[in-house]
Amino acid sequence: MVDNLTKLIRRKQMKKLMSKVAITLAVLMGLTTTVYAKEKSISFYVGHGNGGISSAYQTTISQELTKKGWNVNFKIIGNCGQVKNLLETSNEPILAGWGADWNSVSTNVCYNPLKKAEFVTTFVVSPRLLCGPYNDLNFDLVKSNKYKIGVNQGQNHHVLLNALGKKLDVTFKVIEYKNSGSIKRAMQAKEIDAWYTTRGLVNHENKTQKCIYGTLDKDYSNIVALKKLLPTENVYASFVAYLMVNKNVQGDLKKQLDKDIISIVNSKAYQTALKSSGAFLNNNTLENQLELIESTAKAYKK
Repeated sequence: MVDNLTKLIRRKQMKKLMSKVAITLAVLMGLTTTVYAKEKSISFYVGHGNGGISSAYQTTISQELTKKGWNVNFKIIGNCGQVKNLLETSNEPILAGWGADWNSVSTNVCYNPLKKAEFVTTFVVSPRLLCGPYNDLNFDLVKSNKYKIGVNQGQNHHVLLNALGKKLDVTFKVIEYKNSGSIKRAMQAKEIDAWYTTRGLVNHENKTQKCIYGTLDKDYSNIVALKKLLPTENVYASFVAYLMVNKNVQGDLKKQLDKDIISIVNSKAYQTALKSSGAFLNNNTLENQLELIESTAKAYKK
């Protein structure tokens, strides 16, 4: 009788204990899930316009982050001033793509000098190339001649091209266009003799267009690096875009984000996609990337 009573009491005690353990585990699992979700959540805002190379690669990065378990609130805002305001005022953790050329002058609404602690990585570098007409592999600049050359508007490319023209003894009539697509159409319509844009490298390598000068670190595929010819800082006017975060991304969250994004941009698939658009990424150190960003910002000054 006593033994049976003792067993019954022990069973009840064990049942209560197991119930408490189950509740505790459920709470812990809930907390773990909440913490995990919080640590792997981020808003990703794009300041560049939809349809461009920058927004395209940022879209790819956001998709790959989702595959790595991130909860990504991704928006192509297309207004760098608005994204800057969100970076400065939001209480949410934010990741944003930025153009180095936006930091050329402090009066620019998008001016947002990069802080090392906020930097993640560069995600695209597109050299700016001086290329001739389609299907003219004999194109060259002949002394004393005049050339109409298409460029992207508002980026002060006339500074470099005027200096290059003097160096080569040619004259450039610089014509600004809204974007690279407009320049391409102008070339097809033979409104211009050449362009100075981030397009052309793929055509050059496929031998459907000849490019002769570029904002490269060194000569490449018979394209002469402009810094060999000119001492001006404008020779660094490539298109350089990078990823940065706001003050709400720190500690383990920042480390995990850095790790995941760097693995994405270093992947073979991403590198292949870059090459197909005439862009690339050098395997540079953090300091080298920061120097490139600073040099590029200076290159767009008047």
